[in-house]
Amino acid sequence: MDFSIPAADVLQPFSAEQFGALNPRQREALATAAVLRALFDPTGGEIGSRDLAAHHEAGHAVVAKALGYSIGSVRVGLHPTLRVWTGYTTHHLRGESSGVCVPEEEPDVAERIATVTLAGFVAEARLKPLHPTSSMDERFRAAIACFALDDAAGCNAGTTLQRVIDRVCRLIECNLAAFDAIVDLLSRERRPNTKQLAQALRPIKLSSEFARHEAAV
Repeated sequence: MDFSIPAADVLQPFSAEQFGALNPRQREALATAAVLRALFDPTGGEIGSRDLAAHHEAGHAVVAKALGYSIGSVRVGLHPTLRVWTGYTTHHLRGESSGVCVPEEEPDVAERIATVTLAGFVAEARLKPLHPTSSMDERFRAAIACFALDDAAGCNAGTTLQRVIDRVCRLIECNLAAFDAIVDLLSRERRPNTKQLAQALRPIKLSSEFARHEAAV
């Protein structure tokens, strides 16, 4: 089943035009405010199921692997204070040790990082309608980088963000067997071992985008 997500759903409740009209400092301030609202949202517990966390982390793992990253670990767990399920995926690409860059100086690196960062939230849409406060920090980190790339390239606001979202959807669809395998694995194991993870990731097809495929696993 193909799925697609408009940029507006990632930026909600802000439109691409509204966000794009802001200067970089204003974008950062707006993102910070949105993250704080999400943290203190009394309905936040609605987004914290194990199944949703599994879909989220599967999105990160599949998209990162397809773009040439090595995957160190994928795990989910019940947050002891908030009592919601969260997750964490570690990944690494040779030559990108910090995982950060200046978008205007390294546009390909910035867009690749934004793609992996946004993959978890986009993957949640395979399970249920996107929750407005889910993964707010990742959404806005990716969005800020994408809008900086729009500015540098002179593109319309939201152009790069939509391209990143479409890429995530495409990579998940192309590697759906691996995605489902990781979701199933995380539904049974909070922290799959290296052998289990490697087996689930094995069918992933490497993308030709960005031409960085040094990593084996």
